[in-house]
Amino acid sequence: WSTTGNWDSPCATPGPGDNITIPSGCTPPAAIPSVSLGNLTINNSAGVSLSGNVMVDGMLTLTQGTITLGNSDLIIASTGEIIGGSSSSHIITDGMGHLKQLDIGSSGRYRQILFPVANASGKYVPLRLLNVATSNDFSVRAINEVLDGGFVGTPISGDAVNNTWVVSHGTGTTNVTMSLFWPATAELPGFDTGACFISSNPSGNAWTALHAAMQAQGSDPYSLTLTGITTLSSLGMPFAVGSGQQLYPVELLSFTAEVTSDVIELRWVTAAEVNNHGFEIQRRPNTDLRWTAIGFVPADAGTAAEHHYNYHDAALQSGTVEYRLRQIDLDGRSHYSPVITVHAAATQSLLLSDIMPQPLQNGQQGTVTIRTAETGDVRLHLYDALGRMVSALHDAEHTAGTSLHVTIPTQGLPAGIYFLRCEASGSSQVRRFHILR
Repeated sequence: WSTTGNWDSPCATPGPGDNITIPSGCTPPAAIPSVSLGNLTINNSAGVSLSGNVMVDGMLTLTQGTITLGNSDLIIASTGEIIGGSSSSHIITDGMGHLKQLDIGSSGRYRQILFPVANASGKYVPLRLLNVATSNDFSVRAINEVLDGGFVGTPISGDAVNNTWVVSHGTGTTNVTMSLFWPATAELPGFDTGACFISSNPSGNAWTALHAAMQAQGSDPYSLTLTGITTLSSLGMPFAVGSGQQLYPVELLSFTAEVTSDVIELRWVTAAEVNNHGFEIQRRPNTDLRWTAIGFVPADAGTAAEHHYNYHDAALQSGTVEYRLRQIDLDGRSHYSPVITVHAAATQSLLLSDIMPQPLQNGQQGTVTIRTAETGDVRLHLYDALGRMVSALHDAEHTAGTSLHVTIPTQGLPAGIYFLRCEASGSSQVRRFHILR
């Protein structure tokens, strides 16, 4: 096995560094034992399984057939690469085994890396990952259900993609853009590709939506992309794709904070509220792991399409403070909003108005107004629904206490959801808006 060959004997055993091909027209081996290979090519519809951890230093080529991991890991070295990957040739993670790829980042494999995984039901649910930090190792496995407690609890029966992506990292640095893919056949009843989101469940208590609901990309398979993931876990963090009320019963359109001389004013806007009891406001300094409940705002009893809320935190603390909302259902179940960060050092503040008019027709110009309490640089960037920057609308110094009016051009932009992100005075705010055809 020191040279390239065909592993066409069920009793064959490879050695370290061998280049192996499992071709069509033969009975594949019962299992690949623990070994470090040079290259591995799978071109047999019967597929193959692992009986121990396998390292591939060169190319793993997936042409036809699958690799079933069981409780073993398939590891792609820093010098390796995966070629291929499709609904007919992929890696099945049907146990505790992971597909692990090493040295992903700006000092190593600095590009989008494909994890062509499928769950035990055979649904092909690949993941693409780009790490813009220096370097780290990443592991992925797919589970063919979504439990209400992440790794424990009762399976969710609707309004979600019936798959949990478990992502873990090593001891390096992480700043990840992650894209999750799924086929229409993996969608549970009630799931809506027109208004879906990625959720995570790091605590084992409740799923947390990581962004507002948006249109999925593609058309069977579909995908969603999330940027700026800096915290994972060496034990694995579960991610899922939901819509409607299962993984996030209230659609959060915006959640912002404005710092004044004596209070922090929190504002949030929701839509599609169902069985909402209200919101518990939670706060923590960024130096503390513990969240503290500081207030409660009951659900708006009105019937408007959007619901506007606010809360004043009068206990102004110097330093960086984080806030989140614990949305509580009428049946007592709860769900957490994304976390927002506020620098409450002194009287610094940032006010970003809503985009007017709303929604915008393609080719129509919108306007947004910015006010700051401190003279300094103001940056306003436009992002699409995938988190990709479309344009830098403003990047210049602005005088405190005066209004800055910025025009938002839409000519040539595809219809869909967009986000404005403004950074100034040590704070940032985001506004969401639609462009129609």
